[in-house]
Amino acid sequence: MPKHRDPEYKEYVAKLVVEEHRVARQVAFELELPESTVNHWVQPTRKRSWGRIRESM
Repeated sequence: MPKHRDPEYKEYVAKLVVEEHRVARQVAFELELPESTVNHWVQPTRKRSWGRIRESM
């Protein structure tokens, strides 16, 4: 049965990859999560950060 994580935890994991420039594979290993799950959580955060970059140009 899959584990359900709260949105705050997902955001925390995504920010490790996007804002702290950590490798998704390494974060997944350290937190004992599937790499595909981490990548799935990271996608919305990356889109938001790219939107902010484009707006500032």
